[in-house]
Amino acid sequence: MLVWYDGELKEYDEVSVPLLAHSLHYGDAAFEGIRGYKLENGNIGIFRLPEHSKRMEISIKILMGEKKLSAEEIADASVKTVRANKDLGDMYIRPIYYLAEGTLGLSNIGKCKPHFAVATIPFPPLLGDKPIRIHVSDWRKMPSQSVPVMAKLSTNYVNSILATREAQKAGYDESLFLNIHGRVAEGPGENFFIVKGKRVITPPPSEDILEGITRNTVMELARDLGYEVLERPISLAEVFFADEAFFTGTAAEVVPIKEVNGVSIGNGDAGEVTSKLRSLYKDVVRGKVEKYKHWITEVNE
Repeated sequence: MLVWYDGELKEYDEVSVPLLAHSLHYGDAAFEGIRGYKLENGNIGIFRLPEHSKRMEISIKILMGEKKLSAEEIADASVKTVRANKDLGDMYIRPIYYLAEGTLGLSNIGKCKPHFAVATIPFPPLLGDKPIRIHVSDWRKMPSQSVPVMAKLSTNYVNSILATREAQKAGYDESLFLNIHGRVAEGPGENFFIVKGKRVITPPPSEDILEGITRNTVMELARDLGYEVLERPISLAEVFFADEAFFTGTAAEVVPIKEVNGVSIGNGDAGEVTSKLRSLYKDVVRGKVEKYKHWITEVNE
């Protein structure tokens, strides 16, 4: 497998991270998760690459205090890495900006050498294709007053790892975070939606969520299908009275939720709205819907 590393393609085994890398010890790294899908013509289509690249540009700027990489540089490196590994077919694309050689100490971030890399791997939908059971975590979603939760920073995901481990130990498929105010936030790596009648409802960014690109995609698809889309706070009690619930995320795609803390949601299966959105999403990411082809960056020879 070839990876992008500091401006050139290298074999995966040629790249290593020093034991005393600053980001390994303190989590000061920024990354993205992007998907590439094999299209009907055999090329790879990277879904919403400009939006992912722009978010990473901003995440790095928040981390470092100044612009270090442009969205165009991130996108270009991603395309070159995908092209070099196109035989993978469907793939998950992971750009990462991290700090390595230098010295330890919280005040020494500016003295450490930065690196930018991109890797691609085969990666099926994170939570599978069937409706899942989720558990409301005892851990709360970190507030944006403590860390910039809208930036995709490595350190933020310790919160998610703890919640995921908790859910798995309890026998569930995934976790659901409440924020520090006790309202629904999101999953460890997914945004959360409920459906009530013809309304699709999701927490707004002010509820301490990562403003997901798949979330944005599904909201637009829902409006185009004729549903009313609302961004507003959601109480946990309201979830139990919902007709449907689902997660969205680049890794997870669109995942129906059949049960929360042992309580069935709706009829306990993928509902009509979720199923329609999921089906349309799967067609859109593979370039089968003309209206949304502008979301796809096609990588050919």
